[in-house]
Amino acid sequence: MTFEYLNKKRRQKRIRQLLDTFRTAFWIKEHRWFVRCQWYPQSTDAYISLYTLPFVFDEFNDLCEPIEFASTCQDDRDYCSYDCVRFMKIGNEIQNFSLPPIRFPGLTYLEINLPMHTDIWSMIPTLDHLTSLTVFVQEKEEESAVSELKALFIRAPSLYLLAIDGVTALRLAQFSITSTSIRRLSLEDIDNICFNSEECSILARSPLGRQCEVLSLVVQNRSNIIELINSMSNLRSLCCTNEYDRQKKNLSLSSDEESLDIWLQHHLPSSCTYSVKESCGYAELWIAK
Repeated sequence: MTFEYLNKKRRQKRIRQLLDTFRTAFWIKEHRWFVRCQWYPQSTDAYISLYTLPFVFDEFNDLCEPIEFASTCQDDRDYCSYDCVRFMKIGNEIQNFSLPPIRFPGLTYLEINLPMHTDIWSMIPTLDHLTSLTVFVQEKEEESAVSELKALFIRAPSLYLLAIDGVTALRLAQFSITSTSIRRLSLEDIDNICFNSEECSILARSPLGRQCEVLSLVVQNRSNIIELINSMSNLRSLCCTNEYDRQKKNLSLSSDEESLDIWLQHHLPSSCTYSVKESCGYAELWIAK
């Protein structure tokens, strides 16, 4: 439940009044039901969230600014393990403030900015259940991001999907850093890097590339698609946009060249099936093994 108090100066008083309505014998003594208020003191709005404890939702609000809590528990540190939360996003702004005293031991999806907060592991004590990781790397922090990702991989034995920018992915490939559980790489949603022939080769030869089964990325031209299929032995699915066809469509350039659809028919091995969106140079391909 969410409330909005337009007068932020009176927010603390209203929070106390709100919690007092749940400090009755019916709630505390008879049923041992407890509630917690959560708010963002530096936010421009004046929203207050109220929920019962323990926290039972599978998603926690994006953590990108300081959070304060108050509850009807005798000790506010009670019920601080949010075991049901599976999805969480952590913004880079948290570098500038202390982390809340809550813990998230059951995350399966995490979106995080690198570099990480120095105390991040007090809030996320384990990544044993994590299957999907989306990483945003701050500008000029690529080198430190590689070492932090290496530490993340060690903590996440069940990680299946890694979504990351192409520059950092190539750094991981060059340093042969991997996670034995990762089978899916998404390199297209975070930046607009186009993989050329040399970069496709670096990725394909890396530990992450050799074990990858599902790959999405942006490549420079059509021939890169064939290069990836031929060089990645475990690849089952490839989703890619090729910049050449996308630019040709965007600039409305006329050409006698074969359409992407026809070109793929002539160049793909017989083990492949595919679908194409000609308007943006996008292709989805499935490779039978």
